Amino acid sequence: MVFITKIFTVILTSCIYFWAGIPTGLALKFSLLTSAILTATGAFFEVLVITILSRPLQLWLLKKFEKSFAKFEKTKLKRLWDKFGASGFCLLSPILTGAWQAALIAIFLGTDIKKIVFWTFAGVILFTALAFIILYFGIENIPFFKRLFITL
Repeated sequence: MVFITKIFTVILTSCIYFWAGIPTGLALKFSLLTSAILTATGAFFEVLVITILSRPLQLWLLKKFEKSFAKFEKTKLKRLWDKFGASGFCLLSPILTGAWQAALIAIFLGTDIKKIVFWTFAGVILFTALAFIILYFGIENIPFFKRLFITL
């Protein structure tokens, strides 16, 4: 029972804040790989829940935040959206806003659900793998980061 509680703790932590998933898993004595898998699972879960509820949610959001949507046309986020589109935004979602927030924004802007799910999952996998590699090898043992720190 305690083991299942630990698993759900890591999953729910990564649902709330993606970057806290792996450290939470490590603090609960999971291996790095298990922590990374549970973190990605939590991020996938939250995006799936958001996309399943998407159509009623989209209508509710448009109705509730009608004035905010008008202001959106003048923001940096809108410029990012125009430059990279839904695919780039959802791919970079773990470092920009978080996976579920990006899914909400994309739904709000009328993006196709399949596109949101695919690109958000790709972003979660990409950044989970990146975090895993950095933590596994250590930041000082990766040549790119070694050169970066030498030049600073």
